[in-house]
Amino acid sequence: MQVLEKDYSHPETLVDTDWVSHHMSDSTVRVAEVDYDPVANYSNGHVPGAVLFDWKKDLNDPLTRDILSKAQLEELFGKNGVSNDTTLVLYGDFNNWFAAYAFWDLKYYGVEKVKLMNGGRKKWLLEDKPVKEFTGEILAPPEYPTEHAQRGGHIPGAVNIPWAQAVNDADGTFKKRQDLEQLYRAKGIVPEKEIITYCRIGERSSHTWFALKYLLGYPNVRNYDGSWTEWGNSVKFPIEK
Repeated sequence: MQVLEKDYSHPETLVDTDWVSHHMSDSTVRVAEVDYDPVANYSNGHVPGAVLFDWKKDLNDPLTRDILSKAQLEELFGKNGVSNDTTLVLYGDFNNWFAAYAFWDLKYYGVEKVKLMNGGRKKWLLEDKPVKEFTGEILAPPEYPTEHAQRGGHIPGAVNIPWAQAVNDADGTFKKRQDLEQLYRAKGIVPEKEIITYCRIGERSSHTWFALKYLLGYPNVRNYDGSWTEWGNSVKFPIEK
C-alpha cells in the first residue's frame, strides 16, 4: 500500500488522494466522509463510492452523548459494508477535523485498518478529482445547543495550540515532521510528558492527538472525550482564566 513518507512515526496511517483515486473500485477498501456539516458537503459532492458517517448520529450515543458503543460501531460497520478485512479510509472537510475524530473513535475500539486521506475534501477538490452528487435532502448545518459550558476559561496548566496549525493552509495536508515538532515543543509539549488533548467536545483535539501520537510518535498521549463541555459544566473542577 502506498503511504506518505514524510519521516512520520506511523506514515501508514495516511494515504494520499492519488491512492484513494486508484482504489475507489477496490472491494477491500471503503472510503467514508465525516464532516462538520454531516450532510450538506456530502450531498454537494463526495468521493465516488464513499459512504457518509454522521459524527453526531453515527459516532455518538444520542442519549448518553458519549462516544458510540461497541455494538453501535458494529451496526455502523455492518450497514456500510465494513468488515475485518476492509481498509477504511476517512476524510472530511475543515482539514479532516471530524475525520480525525472518527479515527480516534475507531482506535478506541481497536480498529486496525483505518487511515486518513491527507488533505481531506480540500485537497481532493483542489485537484479536480471526480465527485458524485447525492440526491437526498440537504439539511441545514448542525447546531450544538446542548454542548456549551456554564463557565469560561481553561483547565489549569493547559496550553493553547489551535489544531489547524498542524496543517498546511494551501491544501490541508499535515505539515512536515520538523515543523510539527517545532510547533509543539515551543509550548512545552514534548514526548517525555504525559499529554492530554482537549477542546470543546473532543473533536478538534482528536486532530492534535492524531498528529502527536501517529505522526510524531509520542508514547503517552490521550484525548479527553468530555473536554470543556464536561469540565466547564462541573463546578467542582478548577479553572483558570
